[in-house]
Amino acid sequence: MDRPTFSSGRTFQRRTGRRGVTILGFGIAITVGIAAAAIALLRGPSAHGVPEPHSAATARDTSDWNALEQLFSNPVYSDRTSLFGGEPQTNTPAELVGGLQYVLGKLDTTHHLISSQVIDLNGDEATSAANMQGTHVLANASGGSQWVVAGRHDYQPKRTAEGWRIAGITFTLQWASGNEHILTLATA
Repeated sequence: MDRPTFSSGRTFQRRTGRRGVTILGFGIAITVGIAAAAIALLRGPSAHGVPEPHSAATARDTSDWNALEQLFSNPVYSDRTSLFGGEPQTNTPAELVGGLQYVLGKLDTTHHLISSQVIDLNGDEATSAANMQGTHVLANASGGSQWVVAGRHDYQPKRTAEGWRIAGITFTLQWASGNEHILTLATA
């Protein structure tokens, strides 16, 4: 079996499933987010392209908002109701990234991790699930300087004329610790 190798030396195993090709990551904790690893795997002529330098978490954590915007389809569905309440949103990539930039861009730093990613390919569509942990840091006088959230990301990548893009993302909160008011403080 052909085993694609990432620059970290980790390997992925491909297997054919009932619905298509499934790619399982073994023992990998890549600092990516919002399906960047899924998109990197799905780019190019094969199902296992080399990860691109501007993964979503790297773009988000380094404030490369243009690179982040390029990862999404138009429109893009986003459901963070388990974390913030409200209703799921459907936006343009510019609107989604603009909202992230408005809040996350005002923090001192962020660090997002993705692990245990499973991708199921089915033609020009895919599903992807991964564990996620995000650390958000803001020095402030109203409590601790960190807020950490963790849970599961479920992504809906799809192939477009421009290549694979993220058409939808759902975050399901599993736990959180620290100062949950950091985002509000950052935008005050």
